[in-house]
Amino acid sequence: MPSQGRGQRCSGSGQRFKVKTAVAQGKSAPNFSPLTSGVRLSIMTTDNRVADVNRPHAPRNPATIRAMAKRQDIDALLKAWKYEPGEVVARVVGAGDGRQVVQMRIEMGLLQMEVHNRPDGTRPHNCATYFDYLKQRQALEEGSLVLTPEQCQEADREFTQYYHRRMCWLALREFDKAVLDADHTLAFMDFVRDHSPEEEWTMVHEQYRPFVLFHRAQAGALAKLETIGPDAAITELNASLAQFRDLFEEFEMSERYDEDELVTRLQGLKESIREHYQVGRTLTEQLNDAVAAEDYELAAKLRDEMSRREAANN
Repeated sequence: MPSQGRGQRCSGSGQRFKVKTAVAQGKSAPNFSPLTSGVRLSIMTTDNRVADVNRPHAPRNPATIRAMAKRQDIDALLKAWKYEPGEVVARVVGAGDGRQVVQMRIEMGLLQMEVHNRPDGTRPHNCATYFDYLKQRQALEEGSLVLTPEQCQEADREFTQYYHRRMCWLALREFDKAVLDADHTLAFMDFVRDHSPEEEWTMVHEQYRPFVLFHRAQAGALAKLETIGPDAAITELNASLAQFRDLFEEFEMSERYDEDELVTRLQGLKESIREHYQVGRTLTEQLNDAVAAEDYELAAKLRDEMSRREAANN
């Protein structure tokens, strides 16, 4: 047996873990095997997060185990809903109390998420989301809030939850809902960037901003295509591409903009919409052309037409 406080490395499913053991002192042991009843165990991942595994085991009576298996396993559900490697498999179902939940099939089970507010259904510190809680904390601070390690960890949990649900909404073609979740993530990314404890932690998150912007651009354009029309979808994509260009300029990588894979895909989506719906230059594109050519009379007429159409759509 390892000495007290000493860690061991073990590997499983491609991820390395550090297993820490310590002899319990003056405390009653959980319901473990007699051989390990005096040992407390925790699993530490390579990012130094510790998972306590000292909860009592389930009763070991065979009859009890069989009875619990009948009530608690999800074998039938998993067999009826196949996992498809490389695909986002999602659905919306009714829960027992009548509310709707969204589910994602994963390789060894499923994720179930609420459709509103925070996906896990919790209210951190009685707020709708952890982002809302941190904004509340910032409002009460005399100076600028600097995130603690615990707050950074909780922020990461919320990012992960919104990522999973956003992927579900995209797979289900619920584009308006995907936009809402992407906007939440982007606003939260802005917040943690401004209140980050260190540059390294900031950059770990900023590297995912193009990916979230890409989801937001796709969902926003397709939502506009469904509700307004192809001109609005192309205008939405042009606005998103402008955001991408600004991002590349911010990080002094303008020369890589045209060859970026996400930019290329958005350009391809725009041209496919233009070709499929036989859309020429949109009013916004014509306006930009007129301003560039200093044809201000034409620009004024185009603005009037854009205002008229916007009022009609509202």
